[in-house]
Amino acid sequence: MKQLTLFLIAIILFAGCKKDDDDSPASYFRYEGKNYDLTKGFLVGYGETSSNNYEFDIFMYSGMQIYNPDSVVGSGPIIGFNVISGSNQLVSGEYHYSDDYDIPQTFSIGLFLTKWDQSAEEWQDWIYLENGTISITNSNGTLTIIFDCATPDGKSLTGKYHGKPDFFDGTKK
Repeated sequence: MKQLTLFLIAIILFAGCKKDDDDSPASYFRYEGKNYDLTKGFLVGYGETSSNNYEFDIFMYSGMQIYNPDSVVGSGPIIGFNVISGSNQLVSGEYHYSDDYDIPQTFSIGLFLTKWDQSAEEWQDWIYLENGTISITNSNGTLTIIFDCATPDGKSLTGKYHGKPDFFDGTKK
């Protein structure tokens, strides 16, 4: 009987811990007190800049199928950053917001939607980010991205993403 009681207590404790983990998703962004899941990602490499740096777009999203950056089906949350790397690969490190373009380890564009609407894609009001830091770890193409940014009106946007995004070559037209 004692073993059965200990077993039941262990199950209850484990189930309680599991619920806490579910409240904090592995990949998400948080805006105005609400978490938005991020289950997929894509990376676009645009090649070398005029200052011998390299430009990349990183997008993370849920609820959509993206066949290429111009072909999106579905709706859901999406967030993206335009980053500049000093290497032809997206290097690990901190990327800080900058109003200036083409400076290594910076991002000059950050934007998001809490819900992409395929039927209104041309009229959606993206919310831009004007401040913050993105921490990127690139381990053989699997990215861990932690971001802490702010909108122009000072609202906080934080989050993280872990996964292997699809890669698109933006140099090919």
